[in-house]
This record gives sequence, C-alpha cells and structure tokens, in this order.
Amino acid sequence: MSRLIAMLGGALILYALKAEGTESDSSNHNCSSTEMTFEDWRHWTSVTPVPVRSKGHSNNWVGIYVNKLAEVRYLSASSYQVCAKIVKPIYTDANGKNVRKLTFMVKNASWL
Repeated sequence: MSRLIAMLGGALILYALKAEGTESDSSNHNCSSTEMTFEDWRHWTSVTPVPVRSKGHSNNWVGIYVNKLAEVRYLSASSYQVCAKIVKPIYTDANGKNVRKLTFMVKNASWL
C-alpha cells in the first residue's frame, strides 16, 4: 500500500509551490523524473513530531515531512529551491497511525 501511495504521489502532484525570484531559482531547471519520486517521504525530516490539526486541511490531523531542499527554508519561512518537496499525510486520528490521504508539493521553476 505505501509503495502504491508513493507511486501515485510521483504522478499526482497536487500543486507546485510558486516560484519566487531567488538565486537558486534563476535557472529554468525543472525537476527530473527521479527528483519527482516520493518513495522515501517517511524518512524525511518531520516538522511535526506529532500530528497537528490543520485548518487548511479541513481541521484534519496532519503531519509535515520535508526533503533536504525544503528543510531549512520551511523552518525559516523563506522561499524554496527548485525541487524542494513537502508531503503532508492526512491521518484518520491524532495517533497518526493510519494515513487517509497524502498531499504532495514540489517547487518547480518559474514559468513567468
């Protein structure tokens, strides 16, 4: 099941984080198919040690996982590097044992 979720995550990017003009974003780099995988998201840095209620996710219990490219910038609330990824598992309860759905976000290069 988790492999299926990871494969679907690579194919179903729900939205891309808006590119903001930082030096790392100045190139028109787009993420390769390898960079668009999410198989190991459970091994990324967990920003939330326990699930938290999220108003942005219909007040459901969520976790937040970030890859290395998103880690420092997520914690400092600055713009992201291209290919930075964030995964938010939406849990069935506060225990965080059962994932009901996943939200995948990837920072793409600016197209404007």
